[in-house]
Amino acid sequence: MLAFVLAHLLVALVLPVVARRSTGAAFAIAAVPPAAALVWVLARAGAVLGGEVSEQRVPWAPSLGLELTFRLDPLALLIALLAVPTTLWGLCLALLAAGSFITPQSTAHSVAIEIAAPQGTATEAFGWVVTSVTLGSAIGQSASGQLVELSGPPTSFATASAVGLVLAAVLWFRRRRLVPATSRSDVGLAGV
Repeated sequence: MLAFVLAHLLVALVLPVVARRSTGAAFAIAAVPPAAALVWVLARAGAVLGGEVSEQRVPWAPSLGLELTFRLDPLALLIALLAVPTTLWGLCLALLAAGSFITPQSTAHSVAIEIAAPQGTATEAFGWVVTSVTLGSAIGQSASGQLVELSGPPTSFATASAVGLVLAAVLWFRRRRLVPATSRSDVGLAGV
């Protein structure tokens, strides 16, 4: 599954160069990773709906017990199938089904903040995460819209890729700044 993420990243990096020469070729190249991923997901749909979960774990900060986990479970299957509907009603039903699985993700997100934040600062940490995500979405959407209008989609894709790579690099190099907890027994849920 990590291979699909890397393929998307590599294609995003190549697209601006290809788009300058041929937009048709750029669209064809851009369609390959999502199409391959969708075929892979659909080939495993029966097993996923039967209860099998495909999972790949990649260590990120092993000293803290942090890792990147790629899963193909019912939520991921439904989100992948959002690319399939051809009508508005089909898309609405797919979004409704996928949205019903968001609560476990949100709960896991909150527990991860409880574990990573120093004792007594979980509420503040959660507030910063929500603020960062909201602010990042607002700035990213308005900036990408302006870039598309001013310079076209290739520049917008290149800029989004560059920003994503810079943020990933900053997080990667600062991962050791997190203080590992000596004991996980003092970690509790907020408000409990």
